[in-house]
Amino acid sequence: MNTFLAAFASLFIFNCSLTQAVDFRLVDWGASRAQVEKSEKEKPASIGASDIGGSWIGYVRSMGGLDCYILYYFNDSGQLYEGHIVFAEEHLGNDSPYLGEYRAINNILVKKYGEFIGDDEVWLDEHSQEYFASKPWDAIAIGDLMYWAEWKTDRTSIIHKLIGADYEIKHVVSYQSLIYTQEVKTDGF
Repeated sequence: MNTFLAAFASLFIFNCSLTQAVDFRLVDWGASRAQVEKSEKEKPASIGASDIGGSWIGYVRSMGGLDCYILYYFNDSGQLYEGHIVFAEEHLGNDSPYLGEYRAINNILVKKYGEFIGDDEVWLDEHSQEYFASKPWDAIAIGDLMYWAEWKTDRTSIIHKLIGADYEIKHVVSYQSLIYTQEVKTDGF
């Protein structure tokens, strides 16, 4: 895990060392798909249409030996408006490291963006809090407990979350533009 954190920290330090901070990874909001592909230096591993309109592209990366997906979302005008880092590592057993990884990433985000504007441990089923006190990863896995933290910059909303349901845990850092958006499209319903 230490190698992972060092690699993740170096990604943030690199971004901070640029004369002008970028919005998500190596690009600014409003970037085109071609600009993102150029910054990633390769074609995306996956491409798709978003359920709400627009499109997305994804990359498989390894940060410190942990697999993750980097997802870029573009609006109907082809402008980058949202990005996600989704950690893909799966941990099994009674001493799952998800919570430790979440806290370590949170500390890195605090170093980059300063103190969060919101941070919480949320018990969605208060009756399970006492039962799962010694094994919070089980509470997360069934959806009774979630962790989240939030930051805002002049251009970006950042939400870090650790959530679960049906014994599947998701660890995600989401970046959303405060400038560019995607209008939600429906099928007339």
